[in-house]
Amino acid sequence: MRGPLLLPLLIFGCARSAPVEAIGDPAGPVAQCGNVGALPLSTRLALLDGRLEMMVPEGAGLSPMTASIMSAPEPEALHSRVYLELGDEKYVVMVSELFQRAGEGFSESIAVAGSRLERLELLNGGSVTVQLPEVLDTSTEAVLVAQVTVQHPDSSLQTIHFYVNPQAATDAAACHAMVMASVRSLAVGPRALQVGGPVSLPTGPADETLNLILPDGWTTYQRTGPDFVVHHLQEIGTTADAGAFGLVYFGGHPSPMSDGSGQKVERSLFGAPQSFTRFGNGEAVAWEALVAVHGPLQLQLPAGELAVGVPRAGWFAHVMVGSLDGSQTRVEPMLDALGAASWGP
Repeated sequence: MRGPLLLPLLIFGCARSAPVEAIGDPAGPVAQCGNVGALPLSTRLALLDGRLEMMVPEGAGLSPMTASIMSAPEPEALHSRVYLELGDEKYVVMVSELFQRAGEGFSESIAVAGSRLERLELLNGGSVTVQLPEVLDTSTEAVLVAQVTVQHPDSSLQTIHFYVNPQAATDAAACHAMVMASVRSLAVGPRALQVGGPVSLPTGPADETLNLILPDGWTTYQRTGPDFVVHHLQEIGTTADAGAFGLVYFGGHPSPMSDGSGQKVERSLFGAPQSFTRFGNGEAVAWEALVAVHGPLQLQLPAGELAVGVPRAGWFAHVMVGSLDGSQTRVEPMLDALGAASWGP
């Protein structure tokens, strides 16, 4: 489980509320928690690219973290950030897909001293556990009001953290009432998490995809940067046993994680023989390979209103699959799937 203490700078960094759809005011004004708490819950937002839906205060909208010029923004399938600024008050909700299911000791692991627990059923299936700190810590810019763990009907887990800044944290009970009104509106969204089965992964500049059959228990999500694309591969684990993981990077500037001194292993990649490097650090172990997909080419990258041709020595695929517990058995299905993957239009 990821901890609730996210960096205040990341949570309250400069942002603008995205346009949102107002659908009326079914709940009326919520309890007072600064001026933010006086706003009606009048906007329903789709979270995690449609995995969940929730009502939020009027004027709040989705506002992703700002990415640096050379990095990829956080994918909506992994994180959603809801942001509202009202005068000197700020309200932020951070939503995360954990790619985990509840494991042994899960119920005990989410009980935190100094917090009150509430358990609720979702409107259309699933359940939530809410941690409400008895005292709001206003010594930090990001004041945690509630931490919510969602158990989706498909048994996967999501977390939702509600924050305000100290200017809005005027009363703990009122702030709890404000966020509980949103929690009670939570519903399962239309998007299902694909686990296993065929997927087509875009490779970047060419009209080409990598056709991959995900092994049972694995899913994928995508990050798209200014001149690269990364497909993250994730085995659905549990809160007691994290799953294996991997990535497939397509771009002109791969960054291998090993120093090349690991064990060389020959196996198949994308239907052809390929040399992998097996390396590890303590119990963690990973298999990595780098292959040229295309030779020299020109990338058409946007520069203002113009497209600028940028030369690249080549277009590469950087593949890595690993396991934190050092188990080759856990990574073997994905390595086999990548070996059998094929190129398509």
